[in-house]
Amino acid sequence: MAFLNTEPVASDKLSVSQPKLLANMVALETAIDADHDFTTAGTQTGTHDQVTFTGPQADVTVGTNQGGLFTKDVSAKAELHWKDESANTKQLTSAGIINVAIADCAGVKKDEDDMASDSATHFPTQQSVKAFVTTGTVTMSNKTLTSPVLNTGVSGTAFLDEDNMASNSATQLASQQSIKAYTDNTLNAKVGAGTMDPLAYAAEESVTLPNGFILKGGYLARTANSTTLTFDTAFPNAILSLTATVYNTSPSGESHPVQISALATTGATIFGNESGYEGYYWMAMGY
Repeated sequence: MAFLNTEPVASDKLSVSQPKLLANMVALETAIDADHDFTTAGTQTGTHDQVTFTGPQADVTVGTNQGGLFTKDVSAKAELHWKDESANTKQLTSAGIINVAIADCAGVKKDEDDMASDSATHFPTQQSVKAFVTTGTVTMSNKTLTSPVLNTGVSGTAFLDEDNMASNSATQLASQQSIKAYTDNTLNAKVGAGTMDPLAYAAEESVTLPNGFILKGGYLARTANSTTLTFDTAFPNAILSLTATVYNTSPSGESHPVQISALATTGATIFGNESGYEGYYWMAMGY
């Protein structure tokens, strides 16, 4: 039975009005209990189980020092709205989601490109996060970077660019240029500029090793039984040995003895009495 505010009437006898009163009480209990804890068998605290609004409203009227919470039709959906005493209306939900813009959260948001506040109670705007990540400086302590890609260049106190590597650090990185400069300078100091460089060798007669030991080699065409060998440059101090091997385009398979005489720092005499000898490949050692 629905609640009837017209029942009972004043002329009803007690026997007639009592069931009408009971029916209205039941109707009230049913209506109130729809959204409240208000059943006869319940705790009857009167607290809300939920808030159910009537059908969507086009608008509501709000008085001074009042605010109105109501539903309004948005795209055929009843969405929750709030209206204040200044007639400002805000849509609070959209398709079942809380509809709150960043602009409405001035008290809990930060828009700092450098994130200087370092707040643990505010959230940053998307723009400030993007600006900080793409242009800001991040100081990381005890972080592990998996497969990092470093573009353009590296700088900082953990990076050294010393051509003499004077720091001799076991914890700092060296630049490519400093490694090359240190290697080149060290080799030149120990070997001597222009010597003992396999990549620069161009079939010259002499090669000087780092300890000053000199190797010379070449080919000498035979001009007579005694052919003079003169080094392009003399050994600075002494010649230790000279060996020569006969070269013949049509070897006979026989032994071809070669003798060396007049051994000096400037050259020697190679003797071979076979007219078929075409020349000698030779090697000398000294310092």
